[in-house]
Amino acid sequence: MLVTTAGVLLETVNDVRILIGNVGLNPDDLGWNGYIWTPVGGVLSTMAEDAIDKYALTWIDKHVPFMMAKAADRVILNPSRMLANIDMNRTQWSRYAAR
Repeated sequence: MLVTTAGVLLETVNDVRILIGNVGLNPDDLGWNGYIWTPVGGVLSTMAEDAIDKYALTWIDKHVPFMMAKAADRVILNPSRMLANIDMNRTQWSRYAAR
């Protein structure tokens, strides 16, 4: 018998499989999600963030006078870049300028 941190009682192996979602237990179920939609979704989200950075954030940088509003917009509209900045010990809203 195993009790999780959420207080869920797991008595059998099937309970554990249900908890994690039967991930990869049946090879016939693999395919569309793991091999097609995940990479396509990743590429599309990257393209969307780059488009937001190119169009929306450049407009905001030119037209909004408040530094905190600019920083908040960069953090909210580009979550991957924000997490990368945190990982590199930079401020969350910093930008890399190619020189």
